[in-house]
Amino acid sequence: MLDFEEHAILLCNYFNYIDKAQNRDITSYLALGRGNPEGITAYVLRKSNKSNDIELWNSCTGQPYYMDQNVCDNRFLGCLVSKNFSGLKTQHDAICQLKELNAVVSSTNIYVNSQEHNDPSQMEFDLSQQDFWMPFLK
Repeated sequence: MLDFEEHAILLCNYFNYIDKAQNRDITSYLALGRGNPEGITAYVLRKSNKSNDIELWNSCTGQPYYMDQNVCDNRFLGCLVSKNFSGLKTQHDAICQLKELNAVVSSTNIYVNSQEHNDPSQMEFDLSQQDFWMPFLK
C-alpha cells in the first residue's frame, strides 16, 4: 500500500515553506481526487497567485504537470463554440494521471469542487469563487 496521503502532505508543507522563505507568490494545496492507476489519491496543487497557472504534483512519483489557465476560444466556421483552458503542458508531454479533482485543502479551509467538470484540465482554480469551489468551513 502506498502512503500517498502522507507524501502529499509533506510535499505540500515543504513547498509552502520554501516558497515563503524565498518570497514567491505561490501557494500549495492538498488536492484530493481519483487518478489512474492509483484510484483515490492525493496530489499537491501549486498555484501562482499572479498568473493563476497551476502545477499538479504526483507526490509518490515526483511527476509534475503544468497547466496554464489561459482561456482559448474554440471556433467553428468563425463562430464561438466554447471556451476552455489552453491545457496541459509538461516537461515530458505526459498525460496527467489525476482524472478527477474533488476537493482542495488549504491551511485554513477545505474547498469542495462544485463545477460542472472535475477533470483538472477543464477546471477553474479560483478558490474565492463559490460558484466553482464551496468552502467547507464558513
